[in-house]
Amino acid sequence: MRKTRIFTIALFAAALALSGCAHKTIVTQPPAKRPVSATKKKPPKKVVAKPAPTPKKEESTLPLKAVEPGLLYIQVGAFSDHHSAQEVRDALIAMGYKGSRMAKDPDDGYYRVQAGVFPDKECAQRALKKLMKKHPESFILSGK
Repeated sequence: MRKTRIFTIALFAAALALSGCAHKTIVTQPPAKRPVSATKKKPPKKVVAKPAPTPKKEESTLPLKAVEPGLLYIQVGAFSDHHSAQEVRDALIAMGYKGSRMAKDPDDGYYRVQAGVFPDKECAQRALKKLMKKHPESFILSGK
């Protein structure tokens, strides 16, 4: 038993010695700097004055345009939060309602989200039936 313990200690000491206790420290120097050649200078960049961008109103701050005569929209919601309204509008576009729109009503500050555009009342009624499942307070808007 004593021989086993001595053997285990000797094996452990050998493992420590081989695993990193006897590493040498290597001293290195950074690479030498290359001299900058005077013949390879880059020409200065030309500065071109760009016109200042004209500030555009975000879609959400534009007032809703009236529905043109003969066209129909379905209003699916009015949101106080811009992000929520934008998510609903993007979902409508993904569902195939390419003419969907969103704008902030200047009177009450709500973002109106409308699916559309529908050429006739029948198309609008079919779409309203589908949209009522997810947006139960939806209704048809028409231009007279």
